[in-house]
Amino acid sequence: MIELVTGFSLRPGTSADIDAIVAVDHAATSYPWTRENFEREFHYQWSKINVLCRAEKIIGFMVYWIIADELQILNLAVHPQSQRHGGAKSLMAYALNEAQKAGCKQAILEVRVSNQPAIALYQAHRFKTSTLRKNYYQNGEDALVMSREM
Repeated sequence: MIELVTGFSLRPGTSADIDAIVAVDHAATSYPWTRENFEREFHYQWSKINVLCRAEKIIGFMVYWIIADELQILNLAVHPQSQRHGGAKSLMAYALNEAQKAGCKQAILEVRVSNQPAIALYQAHRFKTSTLRKNYYQNGEDALVMSREM
């Protein structure tokens, strides 16, 4: 059972949520995904998009894949006005729980080396840095590859 912070709800995203998801991503990140990136995810059977809501308004989301025995976390964002209230923690806990139920043995993700709040969130969920990918992002920034056993 995943315990959400009071006032938040979590549900599967739908293609009708794309505008709100894109708006959150643009508000929360310096390098947001395109609308087409999100649209594509709704066509993959293995892709999951969960949305975090407050008063039925989307304030966050998480995109992840469950493939074979691995959870791959692709994107996670919470609107800046709603950050630091446990929303990202709830999204992460839900995805990890779903992966565990699906029999995943490992979870993996890439994160910008400059994204200290995200790194702290992942470390709180027992992710450890496994390698550094030099010049991984379009702007030349390095990525940490982080993983954890389930």
